[in-house]
Amino acid sequence: MFKKSSDDFNSQTERNLKGKELEKNGDIEKAIELYELNVRSEFPGNFPYDCLAIIYRKKKNYDEEIRVLQKAIEVFVGERIKRNRGTQRIEGRL
Repeated sequence: MFKKSSDDFNSQTERNLKGKELEKNGDIEKAIELYELNVRSEFPGNFPYDCLAIIYRKKKNYDEEIRVLQKAIEVFVGERIKRNRGTQRIEGRL
């Protein structure tokens, strides 16, 4: 069980890194796809949520920005890190 969890986390981390690379190269739509995969799989860190929120804000797609930030809060609360600065920072952006 731990091996699968570790593999999942490694895959998610790789998607985050690839997404950032795609962003830097201007391929925003493919970066969004990778970050969204991590959001759907409830990545336990703030990286894909922050990246997507920024992208959606720049695109003036506020509904998607809010959806991603709300999902981040849901994931972080589920992980019992409600008091985490990351969660408070994200809540402050809503």
